[in-house]
Amino acid sequence: MAKRGRPNTGSIIERGPHQFCVRHTHGRERENTTFETRLLAEQWLAGVKSGEDKGRLTKTIDARNLSLADALNRRLAMCGDQKSNAEQTRQTQRLIENFPGLTGKRLYEIDEIDVLGFIEEREEEVANGTINRELSLISNTFNRARSRMHCVGLVNPIGPTTRLKEAKGRDHRLAADEEELLLRLADPVEALTHTPIGSIIRFAVGTAMRKSEIARMDWRHVNLDRGTALIPDSKNGSPRTVPLGLAMRSLVREQGPKSSGCVWAGATAISSAWQRLKRTAIAEAQQLVSAGIALSDLPERLLDLRFHDLRHEATSRLIERTGWDNARIRAVTGHKTDAMLARYTHLRTASLALELAALEGGAVLNLHAAGAKEHADHQPEDPSMRAQWKAVAASTTLLTLLISAKPIAEVAKEFGVSDAAVHKACKRLGVEKQRRGFWLEGRQTKVA
Repeated sequence: MAKRGRPNTGSIIERGPHQFCVRHTHGRERENTTFETRLLAEQWLAGVKSGEDKGRLTKTIDARNLSLADALNRRLAMCGDQKSNAEQTRQTQRLIENFPGLTGKRLYEIDEIDVLGFIEEREEEVANGTINRELSLISNTFNRARSRMHCVGLVNPIGPTTRLKEAKGRDHRLAADEEELLLRLADPVEALTHTPIGSIIRFAVGTAMRKSEIARMDWRHVNLDRGTALIPDSKNGSPRTVPLGLAMRSLVREQGPKSSGCVWAGATAISSAWQRLKRTAIAEAQQLVSAGIALSDLPERLLDLRFHDLRHEATSRLIERTGWDNARIRAVTGHKTDAMLARYTHLRTASLALELAALEGGAVLNLHAAGAKEHADHQPEDPSMRAQWKAVAASTTLLTLLISAKPIAEVAKEFGVSDAAVHKACKRLGVEKQRRGFWLEGRQTKVA
């Protein structure tokens, strides 16, 4: 007859003000663990006693002894298929190496005070955005430990109010003088680098594609007849199909077409050509400023410009010129959620202001008139007017209000377009125009 082990027993021995030793016996298995407080010791013992069989007891003991560093590494193994795994690996290693006082603790011992101490230490070194990303990594580790690592009853010490307020995100719009200068200087840079950087810039602004997506664009996944380009492996790890307009298809055709292979260039080649073009443009801008031809801040704006700002510019232009809802915008740009488009809310507010002005009196408010007048000597053409016309030409309601409020010639003059463009917009949207002579009769009636 096999010997029966001891029943599931345990005790807590106080060895000092911060030493509470837990002794636990289950059958022939024994476990001794020390905690800083009696409460932690009692919680650990209660969790271990809840184990009913040997397998569950072993998992429970392992979970109760799991440190944050071990949990961070286990989480990495679980997320190994994610696109951002390389960055998360570096972030995890930095946390484990630089903060052993926190990551060396057991998960069950970490509380809000430990997290607050970590935040205070990091605030002296890095920005709030970096701290929030590290807090998100730790918080996700706690959640996965509870759901995937047998840490039953584990409390996540990082709550919604723990996050810090971040600085405003980048909002560098590609100005007309910046774009003109970059494209004008692109040809000599292309000859040196053998990278079509000018066409790549146009393509990025026309499609809102990321640099990594442009670099991975393959002829096998391009259908110029349908106007689509498939990106099997986008930044967020899911495939993405990018719609291509007529102008973008022409740019792609200029590079081939071919049966397979890279459409544009590799990421390193694009980055190298972009940096060379920026240096050339900055030098040219400084000469233009000295000659009094360009605005004085042009070199600084070019220095601050990043390739990813082209994606921001492309998204901004889509919102300004199309009047589309978020679903259509995301279908083009590849943003996963509406929350990611929240930074562009002010652009939609500008379009709403145009419609409100038309509703109130039939007159359209030129939101950029002050800025255009201020720089009239330096910028003979304001691209915002054309952007406003794009928004009007996409809205049946707004165009109807304008056509009913003033003659087509005045509408065309106000937006800097031709009369034919207004007639075409009315035909496309089905807007009924006033009969011939309507406005002339109205003026004669007022005179009489």
